[in-house]
Amino acid sequence: MKSDLRNLRVIRVGGAVALLAFGVGGCGLTEAMEANVDRDEALAAYKACLAAHASDVTPCDSAAQAYVADLSNAHRRRGVLY
Repeated sequence: MKSDLRNLRVIRVGGAVALLAFGVGGCGLTEAMEANVDRDEALAAYKACLAAHASDVTPCDSAAQAYVADLSNAHRRRGVLY
């Protein structure tokens, strides 16, 4: 009986420590998902610009730069898990 209670305490303490680590450090999952959405939106804008300006892609330079920046941000490591 005492062994069971001791094991239960260890599990509770371990769970609390894990919860605290995620709360303080964050897992970065939400930020990573937002970065992927930004990247996808920038890619869609760039493709739309290329389709609209097939003969002269110069107006699409800023859209291309935005996509490259968002692509870089999407691959950046974040948080504890990611």
